[in-house]
Amino acid sequence: MAASVKAIWAATLLLDEVVASGLTAVVDKAIRHDFAGISNLPAFKGEINANTSPAITKGFSDLVTIVTGGTFTLDLTALDGPSSTTRDFTGLKVQFALLAALTSNIQDVVIKTLDTSTGYNLFGAVRADADQITLAPGEIHFCQRNDKGEDVDATHKDIKFTAGNGNIVAVVMVAG
Repeated sequence: MAASVKAIWAATLLLDEVVASGLTAVVDKAIRHDFAGISNLPAFKGEINANTSPAITKGFSDLVTIVTGGTFTLDLTALDGPSSTTRDFTGLKVQFALLAALTSNIQDVVIKTLDTSTGYNLFGAVRADADQITLAPGEIHFCQRNDKGEDVDATHKDIKFTAGNGNIVAVVMVAG
């Protein structure tokens, strides 16, 4: 186990728009589209560690390369760790995941999480056929689960990547 794990995230998308009134002698109106002042929204930024709720205790990052056959299965119970070690998320929930298809990819990458009997429901779908995303080259998907995911175990552990050979997805996950 790591001596300490801390995850920091921040997402900002502000839209400033000037709406033309279409009337002579009437000033165009500037509008900022954001969610300031709206309660009950999920956090767009924050920090979690072993002492927060949810707590996190392990992290993982790697470049997943799709090889011969066009598929790669990421096993959350046997992740490649630093210095030739293995990370095991057994008994933990994935709290955050960042999946980014490299801009140099030549095809879309399909990420399925309930494709097998040992699939891990990362995206929270209620049906197996709905629990997948497709990343075009350069696209990013950020998943914040807030302790609502399932525990990783022998029957809930695999995430399947499908695309042409040589496509790469950057993966960062934290679990606790």
